[in-house]
Amino acid sequence: MPPVVPLSIGELRARYGTQLADGFELVKWPVYHFQTYAAAGQTSLTFFNAVGTDKDLNNMEANASFPAPKKYFVRSLGIHLKPPTAVSISAATAGTAVHARLNDVEGVFNSGHLEFNIGNKQYMFGAPLGLFPTPIVFDGFAGTHFTQAAAADRQLTHGILQNSKNHRDGFLLDPPLFIESQINWTLETRWTTAVTISVVATNGFGVILLGQLIRPMQ
Repeated sequence: MPPVVPLSIGELRARYGTQLADGFELVKWPVYHFQTYAAAGQTSLTFFNAVGTDKDLNNMEANASFPAPKKYFVRSLGIHLKPPTAVSISAATAGTAVHARLNDVEGVFNSGHLEFNIGNKQYMFGAPLGLFPTPIVFDGFAGTHFTQAAAADRQLTHGILQNSKNHRDGFLLDPPLFIESQINWTLETRWTTAVTISVVATNGFGVILLGQLIRPMQ
């Protein structure tokens, strides 16, 4: 390991301090909202439009805004689809079910578009939804399953889920966006035609913003 070089309090404050000059501090803070993706699909979902009561699913403190005096600096965003219910490997139809789950992900992320508005102006419009990769990273997952109930009933399943580490930050906004206190903003995913999935993804479809929360030091 390289030698530890001691720093003065002033150097630590200059390099790593969170405090801003006007009495605010800057802290890394994800903002997220997960909802249910219906098996029949839908033509739109609106995010961040409600105060979060279950912090596992939504950490908004106000409806479609940041309460005064808090502000937010958005650097990137990403869309995440949690796999629905697990597939039993003992079932004779396990291979079909696993393939259906993989097809669900492919279908959702190769469809639709995203709209991000702050105030009455549009700051992002992009398609398909796969343009906005999830910042939730799995280094790798693979499964292989073989079932032979009878000579005429052979089934081989091989599924791979791989998210590149290059996507750890999601879709980078250039330039980043500053959202002032109490300014209404909306983020929606839309589809011209609803995209169905094999099993409802309860609280499994979400949008994550990555950036810095700006709040008073005291």
